[in-house]
Parts: sequence; C-alpha cells; structure tokens
Amino acid sequence: MDVSQATVSNWCKGIKIPHMNKIDKIAVFFKVKRSYILEEHSNEYILYQKDLTVILHLMEQLNNEGQEKVVEYAEGLIALGKYKKHGRSERGQKEV
Repeated sequence: MDVSQATVSNWCKGIKIPHMNKIDKIAVFFKVKRSYILEEHSNEYILYQKDLTVILHLMEQLNNEGQEKVVEYAEGLIALGKYKKHGRSERGQKEV
C-alpha cells in the first residue's frame, strides 16, 4: 500500500484517517466490505481493528512467498481447532 509505519501508527491512534483508496485496499486484503471498516464499533472492536492494521503493515513488509507462509501458518492454527473461535467472532458476525 506504500504507507509508512508512522502513517499506520497515526491511523491506530486516531490522529489521521486513511484515504478511501487505502480503506478499499485494507478491505480487499482482509476480505471484508468497505462499510465494515467504516462502521462505528465498540472500543473492543477498535482495538481489534488496530491489531488488523498492525498485521497488515507487517504483511506488506513480506514478499509474496512470506505472505503465503503467514496464511498457511494461520490456516494450520485454525485447523488444529484449539485456536479457532466458535460462535460469534469479535466482529459480531456468525462464524460458519
């Protein structure tokens, strides 16, 4: 996305808000609708969004192979079942 760590930090702190094109890229990356990112949420959700922003920034520093390994690792954790959420997710959506 071509953003600096300082920019991401400012987003997390609420000092600045990302431009719509960046929000669109974040939405595509996390496979959510733009409206989902823009909706108001509880403080818990805002902290969750900050975590997602940090993860996105870390992923951007990896090449395609590194990003694929992160996804494979996360999928492996989910497959174990021990780390998979059940019921409703932190985003308030029913998990399948």
